[in-house]
Amino acid sequence: MGDGRRAGGSRSPVVSVLVPDPADVPAGASPGSAGTAFGVALTSAFPSVARQVLVADGAADPRAVRRAVAASDVLVVAIPAGFPGSRRAGTRLLDAAGPLTGRAVFAVVTGGWPNSVDRAPAWLEAELRRRGACCLAPALHLTADGAAGLAAITAYCTHWRPLVPSLVGLARRESVPTAG
Repeated sequence: MGDGRRAGGSRSPVVSVLVPDPADVPAGASPGSAGTAFGVALTSAFPSVARQVLVADGAADPRAVRRAVAASDVLVVAIPAGFPGSRRAGTRLLDAAGPLTGRAVFAVVTGGWPNSVDRAPAWLEAELRRRGACCLAPALHLTADGAAGLAAITAYCTHWRPLVPSLVGLARRESVPTAG
């Protein structure tokens, strides 16, 4: 089955990392590698043979981005901050992703120090929740690349990793449609 189901109906964990269209961000500002490192670190407790980490950028066909979202147990949305079009890039990415209901979502914001230190993560968290995501963890704002960035990712994911299975279960329960 294409949705990661194993025999017996259980699912292997699928993580999709969503990053903006490279055309929407300044050269060299793509958060793809940070988002991928985050996705791998967050799910490193799962056996590597069962873990899938997909990367979908906003330049892809919107159907491909939506398929990645639909196949995912966990989403990592990674956006750069600190440039004039950062919100537009994030909005276009989330528009391509479609509804986020039923997904445990983690947010990573790169760059933008010090001007965007509070605004960019707060905006992204609010936007994810508005679109139906189960987003209980605060956004990780990476202000450094290289070893310092990886250390921040490792520390954050060490804290949140044990909760991922529970967050996935909570997100699935929240995705039950309500009458209305």
